Amino acid sequence: MRFLNFPIFILLFLMQLPDINAANSLWYHKYFNKLDTFHYDRDCSLIDHLQKVRGYILLAYYRLTHKKNNLPRAMALIQNKLKEFKTWLFAMEAETLLTIKKKYNISDALWQEYLTTLQHIKSIYLQGLLYPIKNIKHDQTIQPETFDLIINLLKKSNINPKSITIQMANKQDQTEEHQDTMAEVLTFIDRKINKQQKLSIIPTYIPAHIKIFPHSDDCSLNDKMSFYVHEIEHLLQQHSLTTLILAQYLEHYCNISRDDFHESKEYQTLVQIQEAQAEIFAAIKNSDFSCCLTSMRKKYFYPDHLYQEHFYHLSTITMLWKVHAWLEFFYDNEVIKQTISSRFMSFKQRTKKLISFA
Repeated sequence: MRFLNFPIFILLFLMQLPDINAANSLWYHKYFNKLDTFHYDRDCSLIDHLQKVRGYILLAYYRLTHKKNNLPRAMALIQNKLKEFKTWLFAMEAETLLTIKKKYNISDALWQEYLTTLQHIKSIYLQGLLYPIKNIKHDQTIQPETFDLIINLLKKSNINPKSITIQMANKQDQTEEHQDTMAEVLTFIDRKINKQQKLSIIPTYIPAHIKIFPHSDDCSLNDKMSFYVHEIEHLLQQHSLTTLILAQYLEHYCNISRDDFHESKEYQTLVQIQEAQAEIFAAIKNSDFSCCLTSMRKKYFYPDHLYQEHFYHLSTITMLWKVHAWLEFFYDNEVIKQTISSRFMSFKQRTKKLISFA
């Protein structure tokens, strides 16, 4: 991106107000190359500054278009805008899955069986996250601060810490593939094939693992929180089940090896969408998560997965949360003022009655 393009970029950026939704963000693709890692810091800094301007403009817009008592409606509009990100990413995931179906010529009947199986197994695994499991032991070598943070985040997400295993990665895990990995979720399934050669996924929850990599110990508390809420969201969405079960179906019914599937463009696209979901879904749930994730992604892109486009979405969500907080502050202040005014008027009326009686 050349600096001469900045005025046009800024104009287009600000023109989106007050109409903000995820699907409308595609206008800037010609300005941001997703693989432009060289300009990542500069681009994210520019986006960050412009989001502040957008926030002030959006706040002014809502204050001008909504009366004092109508501010809750403005806050509800912001909540709806946050939900649009989830709808958009779910639609992208569904579209990519259909692309995979077409690529491998999967019949409608088999595809419906896969989707039904997936939803059934997901529901079982989500139930499994609610209850403690015997013999679950967490790795005692994890730093106490890190361990306590993960436990608290699991509880906040309604996941029983005793339903999964928290472990520290060992030397064998420190491969080139994981040199930038701070944490990961491992999900396991089991299958069986009957006499008619029909594949079925065994509907029993196998405890997942959250694996912590040692180099994450050097990160700040905010960055750690970002990495862990990312992995916890993977657990909540059961992303691994989508690809694990699909790989089993492709291997059994279509004779497509797992390696071939993983090397396909469609698989990579699906994983990119799921990685984006892990952070954006966490961000729209909680303003603190949103701030941490935005701050972390401003410093680091996710190699081969998340770049400037993703930071744009996260920073938009954080901006919306901040506008929401200001509107809530103004509304609460008005309520307090009205309460004090009402009580003061009531006091004056009682005083007048007493004087009149006297």
